[in-house]
Amino acid sequence: MPPLVINLPFGISVDIAFWNQVASLSTWDQIGAVFAIVGWPILISVFFFMLLYIHKMYRNMKKQATWKWVMLAIDIPQEVLQGPKAVEQIFANITGSALYPNLAEKYWHGEYQE
Repeated sequence: MPPLVINLPFGISVDIAFWNQVASLSTWDQIGAVFAIVGWPILISVFFFMLLYIHKMYRNMKKQATWKWVMLAIDIPQEVLQGPKAVEQIFANITGSALYPNLAEKYWHGEYQE
């Protein structure tokens, strides 16, 4: 059988005999061959992101162990005639001023927004 070569511009030639062999295999053997070529980088990527997530959670727990919890009390005077909507807006404004961590703070220092 002559070699299967595709001649491309600029003097580049591609030998496709390997893919011709793969195409002649059975279906499950084709799936195994494609997985052997393409599947392992996908698995490595999945494991890398799993390890990154586990590392981030470990750093978060380590950082959270150093927190000092504080109980805040908000006493509203009886003379104030505002409804619950006004108090809800106060808390919404306080929440909107939160600072979110950058990548280094998030993955290396373990900081996160509660």
